[in-house]
Amino acid sequence: MYPFKRNLYLGMKGREVEVLQMWLEDLNEYYNFVKGKSLPKTGNFGNMTKMFLTRFQLFVELYPADGMYDYRTHDMIQARYSNMIESMNNVYRACGIWNN
Repeated sequence: MYPFKRNLYLGMKGREVEVLQMWLEDLNEYYNFVKGKSLPKTGNFGNMTKMFLTRFQLFVELYPADGMYDYRTHDMIQARYSNMIESMNNVYRACGIWNN
C-alpha cells in the first residue's frame, strides 16, 4: 500500500518528505549505499535527498534511477526495511535478547 497521496520529488516540502528522509537514513545506516554521509531530516526534498534516493534506487537496481519517490520506489523501500528489521530481530534472538 502506497502511504502518501502524491509522488515526492526535488523541491517538495512537508512531513511526507521528512518521513522519506527518516526511512532513507535508517536504510543507509544498515545497507550503506551512501558511504560516509548522513541525511538530515529537514522536510525539504533537496539535492541531498535526491542523491540518497537515487543511490538507493541504484542499490536495489530500480531503473530508471531518477531520484523520485513513487510506488515502485516505495515497494523497494518497504521490502528492504522489512529485511533489515527481520535480520536485526534474528540477531537479537541469537543473542538471547528477544524471544519472539
